[in-house]
Amino acid sequence: MTIWQNDIFHNGSKIATSIRVNKKDIVWPVIALTLGKDLPTDYINDYDEGLIAEINQRYSELISNCTEKYDIVTQVLFDYNLENQSLPWKERVSCFVENKWEDYVEILSLNSLPTDIQEGVAKIVLAKIIHQRYRIEKIRKEVSL
Repeated sequence: MTIWQNDIFHNGSKIATSIRVNKKDIVWPVIALTLGKDLPTDYINDYDEGLIAEINQRYSELISNCTEKYDIVTQVLFDYNLENQSLPWKERVSCFVENKWEDYVEILSLNSLPTDIQEGVAKIVLAKIIHQRYRIEKIRKEVSL
C-alpha cells in the first residue's frame, strides 16, 4: 500500500501522465502480505539478541519491501532451485542462506548498512522467500503470472 501511495503521489503532480497498473503490480504486494510479518531469525542465531531485536524493529519494513519485489523473489527462488540439490531440504535452505547472502547485498540495496546488519537483513529476506516458496508458487499459478 505504501508503494502504491508513493507512486500515485509522485505521478499525481504530472499533468499528462497515465497511470498503468498491471497484474504483476497488484499481485506481488498481495503475495507479500500473505507472507506475514514474521521474520525467520533462525539463520542468525549466532547474533546478539540485541542485534536481532534491532533488525526486527528497524528493518522490518525494508525486509517487507524486498520480499514483495517480483524480480527479487523470482531470482532468489531460481537461484535456490539450482543450488545444492543433493542436500536434504533443511540443510539445503541453511546452506543457501549461509553461502549466498553476500550475493544479494547489492540486489537488496543494503550497501549503505553496516556489514552485520547487511548479513542479518539479507539472510532474513532469503529465508522468508524460501520458506514461503510453495505459497508464492501456488498464488503465482492461480493468477497466471
